[in-house]
Amino acid sequence: MLGLICVKNAKYEEIESHFKKNQNTDPDFHNTRMSLIRLYYEEAESYFKKALNIDPDFHSARMSLIRLYDKHLQNDQEMEINCEYMITHRDSDKDTYSMKKKLSIILDWYAFVYSRLKEALARQGKYERAIEVCEEYIRFDTSSSKQPNPVEVINEYGSIYKFYYLMKDKEKLEKFKERYKSIYFYETEQELEHDYKLWEKWADEGIF
Repeated sequence: MLGLICVKNAKYEEIESHFKKNQNTDPDFHNTRMSLIRLYYEEAESYFKKALNIDPDFHSARMSLIRLYDKHLQNDQEMEINCEYMITHRDSDKDTYSMKKKLSIILDWYAFVYSRLKEALARQGKYERAIEVCEEYIRFDTSSSKQPNPVEVINEYGSIYKFYYLMKDKEKLEKFKERYKSIYFYETEQELEHDYKLWEKWADEGIF
């Protein structure tokens, strides 16, 4: 309990001392430890949100909040809100950037935020918006280089396929298959079917 009180009062410097003292004597130590960690992250979330209420464009705070949701708090709704804000407001004129600068922001933050948004939307069943996000990323990514990485682009098309598959919209799925075949060359139909079956398996397993 002492550890919980320390966290609630933001006395984080006392947490380590509490752990060391009780880890071998407290039978509920591990449960207490997990409660302490959860409270620590919730406290951090509160501080980041307060900072963003003052300045919504404090991008480093928003990135920290996104990483917090990604690694520890697993809040898909909050993840969606913050990722959407980042993509809309950070580098808002990014479509006008040079290829070199576009690639720089992809590596710096855009790819990370995009992938977390895509996954958060998918877990909430918001497949239509997830498809839109994938299309936006493909368009931007392919505009950042004269020779885009084909494997990366194929992976994103794979995500779109998974979302149409999960929507159970056969008409749209068939239209997407025709589009995909027109973009990438495959020697046999069997190669294409192999990709489709693999993507369907991953979609059923929640791998986006």
